Amino acid sequence: MPHTVELPRSSTGEYQLFVSGDYEIRLFGDPLAQQGTDAPSLRIKLDVAFEEPDALIRETSQDVVCDFVDGFAFGSAIGIGLRSTTNWMTVTKAVLTQELDGFGIELVQETKLAPGQTRIIPLKLQQHLPIWDGNLELGLTVESEILDSTYLKVSLPLRQLPRWTPDSHTPIKASFFYAGSNPTIFTVLPPRISHEGAHARPILALHGAGVDILQHNFWPEAMPSNNFSWIIMPAGRTSWGLDWHGPSAQEAWGAVSALSEILQANDAWKDQAFPNDSKVVLIGHSNGGQGVWHMATHFPDRVAAAVPAAAYIKSQAYIPLTQARYAHYMDPMLRAILESSLTPDDNDLHLSNIAHSPVLAVHGGSDGNVPAWHSRELVSVLRTLEPNGNASLKEDRGQDHWYNTVLNNQDVQQFVSHHTRAEGPKAEPPLSFTLTVSNPSETDSLYGWKIHSLFIAGRLGILRIDVQGDGIVKVSSNNVQSFSVRDENIISDIKALIIGSQTFSRSHFTQLPVVFTLASDKWTTESGVSLPFSIPTRLQAILTTVGPINIVFDEEQAFSLAKRLAHDLHLYHRLDSELISAGDNSLHMHSTGNSVVIGTLQSVSVQRALREARTPFRLYNGSLVLGGKPLPTNTECK
Repeated sequence: MPHTVELPRSSTGEYQLFVSGDYEIRLFGDPLAQQGTDAPSLRIKLDVAFEEPDALIRETSQDVVCDFVDGFAFGSAIGIGLRSTTNWMTVTKAVLTQELDGFGIELVQETKLAPGQTRIIPLKLQQHLPIWDGNLELGLTVESEILDSTYLKVSLPLRQLPRWTPDSHTPIKASFFYAGSNPTIFTVLPPRISHEGAHARPILALHGAGVDILQHNFWPEAMPSNNFSWIIMPAGRTSWGLDWHGPSAQEAWGAVSALSEILQANDAWKDQAFPNDSKVVLIGHSNGGQGVWHMATHFPDRVAAAVPAAAYIKSQAYIPLTQARYAHYMDPMLRAILESSLTPDDNDLHLSNIAHSPVLAVHGGSDGNVPAWHSRELVSVLRTLEPNGNASLKEDRGQDHWYNTVLNNQDVQQFVSHHTRAEGPKAEPPLSFTLTVSNPSETDSLYGWKIHSLFIAGRLGILRIDVQGDGIVKVSSNNVQSFSVRDENIISDIKALIIGSQTFSRSHFTQLPVVFTLASDKWTTESGVSLPFSIPTRLQAILTTVGPINIVFDEEQAFSLAKRLAHDLHLYHRLDSELISAGDNSLHMHSTGNSVVIGTLQSVSVQRALREARTPFRLYNGSLVLGGKPLPTNTECK
């Protein structure tokens, strides 16, 4: 994606350009295996061009356009990629410039572009009748701070597809609004047998690193043959994403809900729609296989079964930190804080959450990328946690990291088909189970029990549930400050709930959810209240947002940093951001997304953020205070 750079004045007219590139072994592979040499090599393509100032550039590679099936849009989101060169510009209006009966568009929100910034303009489709055109003709009204209002004509090519049949099984590009206003594409495969999609759980398929699901059919063609279920293939924000953690996982679950809504909104597709709250069967390969372990252990109540293929345990096990430089210089206590920030990504520490879930791990016995011991170890731990569980390993002797039948084979097909069928009585939860959490804001419920807060951040929180018969349930906890129960079937069966030395009778559970809180060594309970907000325990959580990330600045140096940050958020995570001057209160006060404030302690924006008490930090007598203790200045740190 182009990055606009304003060059400083040069007395000679000459400029020096420095280029650096990182060899990411997970993306490019071991150079010895891939290139036959110990020395890694990179090929970097660099194009440099001069641009006119005050220009608005169409970035067609950033457009988001869903497919049309039988003349109807397979989604409600359209996105138009724009980039401003050197001026602030705001898209204030969008209109359809062609006559289309029963079809319209609406600008989701006014979208401001900072100088050099690329954004995807969000448009919402409104359709009541089919259209068969090959292009969608639009007009955008753009306001500028220094130029007159301009009108930009946009033409978006449309791909028209016939309705799917058992003989026509083409991948369909669908769209939805990620984080409320960010147009996002995902791909789906319809069930081969008509009218079966409503009666089977969907399959959520997570691709590996570097796999572009939009440009190539490699991933759809690798899916196991399935007659009954919708197969949903999200992009994960980018082909690399965040290892299906954070925003990548958020997008994956959003795609599941979006497909359900797309099908239910069209009378011709309603009979193919699965419930919005349907559980899924998770499958994935390589980085996507690791994502299966992560999403299954962190969202256990949303997963009916899991098939992780060629998966690694966690990043530290895949690319060991043995030679990490910080190990030689950092105080062990400080290093522990750093490593604790990675705990939410440690899939092996959260395996208790799927100890009773059906899991079929698949691995090539001669995998030269992710050694097979990763899957062996994970399945071994599951079998240790629950000897009578349903975890198994299919290790294919002599196979490497990828082979055409890694997912498309009889064993996987039978496993997936069995667990996608949603008919029959609902499975009863086990009599005893354990919920393990490291970051409550990144972990959902297990059998309706959810941990909301911990006493010590970075430490594991554990909740052990034992059903002892005759309506008696015993709960034990470690490092858990609050938890809730929100399943009516669970509450209706409880006559007495015992936590430590305290017993709560059925009269305490009058309304859902029921929230338990520990304070001063005593548990209290409330019914029918709002669930407590789970405070994130690491900085990375700011990427998981419900709206554009707001980047607030108040001086030129901070503005330069804000533009670079916005560019990287879009390039590497495909996250939208709004750049806001500290003097512009209107946008900042009404935004729903997370916020980043750039400045010093003397900056108005920083002082305002501290004054609003949105963080544990405070400003006292000109010094930054955390937990009532003043933090050292840069001089004192030296």
